[in-house]
Amino acid sequence: MMKPETALLERTTARVLEDSAFVFAMPMDAPPPDLSTWQAVGVRLTFQGPFSGYCEFWAPFEVAKLLSSNMLGTDEDSPDAQEMCFDAMKETLNILCGNLLTEIAGSTPVFNLGTPTTQSKPEPVPDDGSITEVWLNSDGHPILLRMHVKDESSRVA
Repeated sequence: MMKPETALLERTTARVLEDSAFVFAMPMDAPPPDLSTWQAVGVRLTFQGPFSGYCEFWAPFEVAKLLSSNMLGTDEDSPDAQEMCFDAMKETLNILCGNLLTEIAGSTPVFNLGTPTTQSKPEPVPDDGSITEVWLNSDGHPILLRMHVKDESSRVA
């Protein structure tokens, strides 16, 4: 399994954000923010099937609040607003990962998706080429999507 193309991740992420949450995103022109200081919330979803790996979705809290408001109808001032933001991020990632796997592998293969989990801070990308990452811009806010596909070609069946 080769790692997915950047253009596929950009196109699919932008379409899913627009269709599911009315959030418009385009490939980012500016350099990405410094991961060590970027204030973002993140979620990760693992998958297994003909190939396995994970997807991560990172965005500033402002974008997470917009997702929550548009998808779940939440009020920013409600006591459980932060938890609802994570729920909206997780639901977005579920939809996004499912769409990406279908784009990459077609509609026939079956993948088992894990349960999305919150992440504390994006890690630097390893140099082994196993992760494709795309940066998008939504109304001045950077959004990061990563997809890691494990190289299982050497695995014994």
